[in-house]
Amino acid sequence: MPAGTLGDQRDFCAGQSYLERLGVLYMDEIRLTIVMELYMREMGPRQFFETIGGTSYDSIRRHFLKLVESGWLRKVRTVATGRGRPEALYRSTEQAVIDTETWRTIPVSIRDAFTVMLLEEMGARL
Repeated sequence: MPAGTLGDQRDFCAGQSYLERLGVLYMDEIRLTIVMELYMREMGPRQFFETIGGTSYDSIRRHFLKLVESGWLRKVRTVATGRGRPEALYRSTEQAVIDTETWRTIPVSIRDAFTVMLLEEMGARL
């Protein structure tokens, strides 16, 4: 891979392979939605829950924390919300892209499942 490509950006979480990080991301459907939304704009867990939804605020907050831990999100700043404790705002560190090299290492059965998930996600957005 040439310098400056996606491969150079994968040093966010030492000790975890990109495939392991993808596993964390795809473990729950809402995590992919969080990463995609936060690639376009900064947002905190409360704002995400109020704008996009989820099962509960606590669940969304836990997903945010897991995504930070695995290197998918980074804290950009803290803002006062006017109703208690300030809220941390986050952005995605990168888009959830499965490059050709990574795709080849994934078993065919999981590739098929990814393809179905992708088509369902695209259908829901259209």
